[in-house]
Amino acid sequence: MRLSLAACLVAHLVAAGSSAARADYRTGGPRNSHVILYQDKPIAEFVFDDAVVKRPYLKGVRTPSGIPVTRNHPPNPGEDAVDHDTMHPGIWLAFGSLNGEDFWRNKGTIRCDGHRSVVEPGYFEAFEADFTMLRADGRPLAKHTLLLKVRYDGSLVRRTFLYEFESTICSETDELVFGDQEEMGLGVRMATPLVEKEGGTVKSADGRVGAKKIWGTVDQWVEYSGVAQNAQVGIRVTPDKSNVRTAWWHTRDYGLFVANPFGKRSLPAGAADFCLPKGEPLELKFTIEVFENR
Repeated sequence: MRLSLAACLVAHLVAAGSSAARADYRTGGPRNSHVILYQDKPIAEFVFDDAVVKRPYLKGVRTPSGIPVTRNHPPNPGEDAVDHDTMHPGIWLAFGSLNGEDFWRNKGTIRCDGHRSVVEPGYFEAFEADFTMLRADGRPLAKHTLLLKVRYDGSLVRRTFLYEFESTICSETDELVFGDQEEMGLGVRMATPLVEKEGGTVKSADGRVGAKKIWGTVDQWVEYSGVAQNAQVGIRVTPDKSNVRTAWWHTRDYGLFVANPFGKRSLPAGAADFCLPKGEPLELKFTIEVFENR
């Protein structure tokens, strides 16, 4: 059934648990970023608008004891590899081919239209943000709403921050065509000491180990980890089972991994491109575990 854009956004709020009922909206001000704190210490920074990296992202992500797990942004020459410095800022959701527009390589722009805090029981941080996806020529293509929630879990053998991303993408004017390429979906660039080239490990739910063995496979989760400051630390990405397709994985030994729910590898029997009818919302959900072993 075709929905209006307003209906798309309302559907997202209902699916997220009705933010209006959750309470305590606080209108986002002119700041282009928000520092996420745990026990008064910064554990990440969410950037809503960036003139160079033209999409939202998390940077400076740290474990509960403060160990960095994403590459410095911008990278530090002499300490970090400086490749893809404007494309791999930390943790991000982007698409290299959406109706032929490239939001991965910063050809298109994902503009923030507003952000606000919300209250989510059990989470020490939660906010929503509204974005407009602009074509390279500046014309609007789609609306993107993000709900990000963060909680702490110290009950396991690991101490973990769990970031829960819930994105809704919708266009009232165009059918949206998500293309078949590897630069699509939720991406992570690991801190330099953790990358496979430096002795880090990449593993998947089905037991594969190594970026080359995991690349192009379909699996429930992938984890990238290594040793930093004498601790075993890392990031696991788990796409939600409700997503349109099971993700296939783009994994590299230099610290990149991407959960990609689009393209022919995600559904070999299906079409290479995924087409979203005009007016219908697409929900994409991911859980990102930032962990350190006890």
